This record gives sequence, structure tokens and C-alpha cells, in this order.
Amino acid sequence: MLNDLLEDFILPNKCGKYYIRLVKRGLSRKPLKDEYFENHHILPKCIFPQYKNLKINAWNLSYLTPREHFIAHKLLIKCANVSSHSLMKLLAANGAFLRSKKILSSREHEESRKAMSKSMSLRLKGKTYRDWE
Repeated sequence: MLNDLLEDFILPNKCGKYYIRLVKRGLSRKPLKDEYFENHHILPKCIFPQYKNLKINAWNLSYLTPREHFIAHKLLIKCANVSSHSLMKLLAANGAFLRSKKILSSREHEESRKAMSKSMSLRLKGKTYRDWE
């Protein structure tokens, strides 16, 4: 089931291949008590709310390190095969993800602000994220 959904959801580009490799690595992990991993929804809950409950949909859970989790969210923006509205949700989620950290570097703060600004600007103009590039 997951492979079929990923095939439709993730573009077959370089970023998509990295994303799939990253989440599959997390799927194979069995975290120990002294290890720190973060839960990652492979199919984002902002786009697939029907799969957000990880107790029911355990197949949608990948254990990622904090760094891998950060990278996964950045990759999703570049490889998700979604409508412009759903892409805006991913941009907003990425901005929230960056702001949720207690300490942001100036570069991360800048990136977060630019992503949110881009999201809002495109939404107001009725354009898609891909129109920006």
C-alpha cells in the first residue's frame, strides 16, 4: 500500500529518490530507549489526514534523526506531486517546522521567512509554487 501511494505522491526526480531512501532507512529502524529519533509521517498529515493516526496506520511512520527529519521536510517541497494548494500547505508546514526549534540560525530564520512569504504571495496571486521558479 505505501509503495503505491508513494509512487503517486512523490515525483521520480533526484529529490524524490532521496526522500524515499531516507524514509525507508527510518522504516527499518527499531529505536532503543537511549536513542533519540523523531516520528515522521511519510505521507504528510496536512495532505493525507486519513493516515495521520500512526496507531492505526503504523506503516506511515518513519523514525528519523532530527537532521534527517529536517531534510525530509525540505525534500517534500521539491518532490511532492501535489496541487498548488497542497504545496502551500507543505511550505507552511516547513516554516512551522523551522520555527518550532528553540534556536534558529540566521540562515534558518531567513529561509523560514522566505518560504512563508512565498507561500502567502503565491496564494494571494492564485499562482502555484512552481510558477515562482
